[in-house]
Amino acid sequence: MNPENQIVRRYTELSKKKYHTCPECSAEFEDLLKLRIHITKVHTSLVTSPEMVEAMDPLKHVKKFQYKRAEKAPLTMAKLFGDRISSSHNQCAAVLITGPMGVGKSNAAVYIAHTTANYLAEKYGKKPDDFFTMDNVAIMKLTDVVNVMKNLKKHNIYILDDIGASYSARDFNNKINKNFNKILQTFRSTNTLLIFTTPNAMLIDKVSREISHYTIEVTRAVHHKGISIGKLSEIKKLNAVNKTLYPFIQEDGVKYSRCMFKRIPDDLAKEYEAKRKQAAEDVAEESASNMLGDAEGKGKPKKERPTPQYRLIMPDVGRLKTDNPKMTIRQVASAIGTTDYSTVHKAWGLYKQENGINNNG
Repeated sequence: MNPENQIVRRYTELSKKKYHTCPECSAEFEDLLKLRIHITKVHTSLVTSPEMVEAMDPLKHVKKFQYKRAEKAPLTMAKLFGDRISSSHNQCAAVLITGPMGVGKSNAAVYIAHTTANYLAEKYGKKPDDFFTMDNVAIMKLTDVVNVMKNLKKHNIYILDDIGASYSARDFNNKINKNFNKILQTFRSTNTLLIFTTPNAMLIDKVSREISHYTIEVTRAVHHKGISIGKLSEIKKLNAVNKTLYPFIQEDGVKYSRCMFKRIPDDLAKEYEAKRKQAAEDVAEESASNMLGDAEGKGKPKKERPTPQYRLIMPDVGRLKTDNPKMTIRQVASAIGTTDYSTVHKAWGLYKQENGINNNG
């Protein structure tokens, strides 16, 4: 090896360079351990100072090569859902919100709709009312839900609030349920955001659960601060193994494990509460009427059972046997055009019983 070689000389010089310098007296040391001993013995009172702590940091040279990530605004639900339904990829979004009663599911749904409408209005230079109004909200009553879903507008946000009250998984054969399921399946081709709320996902029909892209579990309401807390997850179905995953949302290397909902504006809250109160009264009145009708026997009409065949042929069998007592069952059956001898025999037995005939015919 030629020590005069430029590359060799540069390497030799770098290897001899002393990286560890005391910030107080500028003494240089070949390794960090010697610097630590020096500071501990000579500068005892300054051991915990910021300058000494930094000097004894074994990664201080590595940190010089680190880059600082550009600060970006945190992801919001308005941006997440708004960008999805307004993208050029012809996408829609369905969000299923669950949680116990009283934690703010309805407020969360309206908050998402309100903020997403504001985001889209700013994006397109329009008014928030072009994307969401209370006319886009259906509460409890499935008939209102169907009316809302029949006229979906592009980039609009729709809320189906507490629809488990009438859109029950137990009534999946119901005619209205079947028609509503057909509407939901056509929803895939729209550029809209659809929000369901229910205390438990299993209370609503399987179709609405299957089309959902995201799920939010509202876990806690902090009433004195006017917020509620929830967990937002994406729904990913692995059809090959018949499994569903619920990963948290990740954006720019950040995992969002929690989401927060603020209290909606007062004017919007009043309008929503009035609509919910009316819906609750209608559902209660309808349910009470159905219960009263069932109690009085005025519910669904009972299906009439068909008259048994032996009763239908009993008059003819009785007439033939009384007019010709010596006719056998086979002869009577032949006379009325049947080969079902047991039914003819049963009809004759019933005729004798009802007419008080005791002879063995």
